[in-house]
Amino acid sequence: MLSRFSRTPVVETPATIRDSAAGRLAAVAAIPAEQLASLDRLAEVVELHPGDELATTDSLGTSCYFVLDGRLDVERDGTAVADVAPGWFAGEMSMGDQRRRNATLRVAEPTRAYRLGRGEFETLMATAPAIRAHVDTTIGVRRAG
Repeated sequence: MLSRFSRTPVVETPATIRDSAAGRLAAVAAIPAEQLASLDRLAEVVELHPGDELATTDSLGTSCYFVLDGRLDVERDGTAVADVAPGWFAGEMSMGDQRRRNATLRVAEPTRAYRLGRGEFETLMATAPAIRAHVDTTIGVRRAG
């Protein structure tokens, strides 16, 4: 089926994304539904609790997170320097280049997120060009900032 506004086939957005706050945010608006479906297939949905530490400064990255609902805090030297809201991701910087983490990632409030291990992350980056472009752009901004 084609959308009446474009010649792009309409693909059902995964229920996990569609039913979450992430499905309504600009962060994912430009990503084709079939690529969001790839994310849904590759990732594990996890329920996270306030205070959970997902990553520690100077550790090697083994997972990254795409927030569906809730919020994560990014901390350096015990101080929150950023937050990760629905539709955004964290932990990706050490996944592609295997650098050590430059911050601690802590759950700020009850959060539901996709968790991708290194293999799933690499598969997603190789097969979902819009997601890869979004991740690459965000990494560039974060490294410059």
